[in-house]
Amino acid sequence: MKRIVFLILIIACCNFVYGQCVTIDGRQFKDENGNNFYPLVCNYLVNIVNTNPTDFRMTFISPYQFYDGELAYFECNELSTCNEQLQRHFIEMLSLGFNVVRIMGLCPRFVSQGTVIPCDYNHSCDWTSPATDFYAETLSSSLSDCHDFTRFRLTYDVSQILFEHILNVLTVASQTSLNGKKLKVILITASVSGNYDPTFTIHYNDFLNSLSQYIEAHSSLSIQETILAYDLLNEPTCSWESSSLWPWTVNGNSKQDICNNFKTWYNTIKSNEPHRLITLGGLGMSDVLEYDPEILNLDFYSPHVYPGKISEYEGNFCYNNMINRIKGQIFWLSNNLQMPWMIGETGFRANDRITNQNLLDGLEWDQKQYANVTLPLTYNCNGSGYSWWNYQDDGIGGPFWGVLSYGNCQPPCTTNYKQVHDVFEQFAPPPQPCPCTKPDKYYDPFYHEENSPNTNIVNGIVHDNTGNPIKDAYIQGWTVLKTDYTVQPPTHKYTATYTLTKEDGSFKLIPFDYDPSADNYNTIEYILISAPGCSRTSAGYLENHSGLSYINKTLQKENFDYSAFFSNITVPFLQSKTIQAWNDITLNNIIIENQAFCDIKARRDIQIDSDFYSEPSSETWIHLSETFFPCEKLNGFTVKNQNIVENIIEDATLNKNQIQLKFDPPSNDLIFNVYPNPSAGAFTVEISKATLSKFVKLEVFDLFTRILYSTNLENSVNVIDLSNLDEGMYYIHLRNPGHCETKKILIIK
Repeated sequence: MKRIVFLILIIACCNFVYGQCVTIDGRQFKDENGNNFYPLVCNYLVNIVNTNPTDFRMTFISPYQFYDGELAYFECNELSTCNEQLQRHFIEMLSLGFNVVRIMGLCPRFVSQGTVIPCDYNHSCDWTSPATDFYAETLSSSLSDCHDFTRFRLTYDVSQILFEHILNVLTVASQTSLNGKKLKVILITASVSGNYDPTFTIHYNDFLNSLSQYIEAHSSLSIQETILAYDLLNEPTCSWESSSLWPWTVNGNSKQDICNNFKTWYNTIKSNEPHRLITLGGLGMSDVLEYDPEILNLDFYSPHVYPGKISEYEGNFCYNNMINRIKGQIFWLSNNLQMPWMIGETGFRANDRITNQNLLDGLEWDQKQYANVTLPLTYNCNGSGYSWWNYQDDGIGGPFWGVLSYGNCQPPCTTNYKQVHDVFEQFAPPPQPCPCTKPDKYYDPFYHEENSPNTNIVNGIVHDNTGNPIKDAYIQGWTVLKTDYTVQPPTHKYTATYTLTKEDGSFKLIPFDYDPSADNYNTIEYILISAPGCSRTSAGYLENHSGLSYINKTLQKENFDYSAFFSNITVPFLQSKTIQAWNDITLNNIIIENQAFCDIKARRDIQIDSDFYSEPSSETWIHLSETFFPCEKLNGFTVKNQNIVENIIEDATLNKNQIQLKFDPPSNDLIFNVYPNPSAGAFTVEISKATLSKFVKLEVFDLFTRILYSTNLENSVNVIDLSNLDEGMYYIHLRNPGHCETKKILIIK
């Protein structure tokens, strides 16, 4: 059979145009008007306050108990006064230079049965969950004990009230502006505690379905514009009990399980709110061991990166070492993540009125310099946004991360600006980023080589299943610090350190025992290894005081790139293949043989530079759509994509938002034209009289293959009204008993 030769240069561009929501194009956020938007985020806490510990209807939302005063105190006592306080804080954020608030405290907590949740590290009012489920956590308005939570199981009635609280806070944010500048919201939708429970996936999916349906049904246009994203979980890798996670168990949390879970949650939200962005507040490098961002269905990733103060030996060099550590984490994110990312949290503890240096990372001047380094560094290293923890110092003896400190008074209390606020007020993204360079001590971030005895070093190499070295694989080593033999069985205090593999896949991990008060084994006893989009492995075992010396490990790797070049690929007879990248693809010399299937997709651009051969009986779909890591690859097998359109013909007038694909198919009597295209919503579909001799069905579907409009055609000239649809790209699909054809249309209002 004669091959069809496809030699047309194709430039496919897709700008997702939605008039009500923040979107992301490549690595660039766009506001609801299509303007470039760089999120500068302030993290913020709220409390659910109860006036009756047995009735969730008697609750309201207040700013966090430690805000506005150095003591725990609710300055407001009912909805309207609390809303006024919330809006005052939101306006203050805008005045400080922030344009987004990330809200924590409105979400329910998932707790597995029997889990003991301590009220606070200073309090003994532990609570044991009676059942595996979601709970809303409330504090008494009297604050007789500022850490004694009353927990309400999330029944239907409780959830509806919680949704009203969420909508109320979103409404306050949507009504907040300063000098024409508006505030947007990232909403954390759940937290977790206790042992990992596979039923969480089902419970959480039900909750997300209800939440997204409620928000979509009850949100005004201004609220839709206010929501930047849902943050699905806050640091899940360190929120579950480690004993219930890999490598100690694989009870429903394999990488494939996690990939499928996020795919389910993502699709559930998108089915109700198609244009809502979704993210995860993760931990950065260490997430590759569990919640690997490479494999998750997200629109962008929000790692929480902190420098980590090691006061035991860093001394006067502590600040410079911390800066190098954070530079290394950001450099790693820039070079290893394919999906867009923004800093989800970072911070530096400082308060010049505090004398206990164990509670601080440095002076307020150091805090300012930390932000002055990390904010432009994030931008230069392709970070799509930046987020600071926290709005205000939050408690006596607690961390001092805030942009604001306390006034010297009893509540209600004014606050003082720290020096760091200047950095946020004055920041403006430059036209072009500067180079992102590898920092000193990238492979020895804790300066062990200079400070430890340099004994019991673990060397090794990591390569993929084809024998190629893997660079920047994450190597986490565990060292015992202290053993308590007064209890049986003995308990052990461990610390974890890390390094990364070099270009040749090699690594060197140096142990250091920070606690000299007990047996000093100074050994790496246990090692965990993984990399983005790779399997994970381990070596050694805890309490192996003799340690490890050399490790050679192979990881299964599946390539999934941001931008990809594919060349000299043949899809054989009766075989199937998916060619995809996160953002854009360039193709060169592709052959799709008789009765083969090929699905080629990317979000933004598909470019064919030279020969493209496709047999007439092959099935080929070249389309712009969301792409994600294929979960099935994590189990070593592939699944044929079911979204197949045979012999696509498109011949529309090109503009920057269109794709032109032209195949020469077998003879087909189903031929139609669509005009005008683009249109504000009214399209004329013209078909031949010969086509009308058979039943003809017309369907309109979006990029996610959802059918939005359907009708039967009875005339040769038909006008369809799609003005109710948002701006963007859609497909008109015609079919009769013998054939089907598809054309792309653009709605531009």
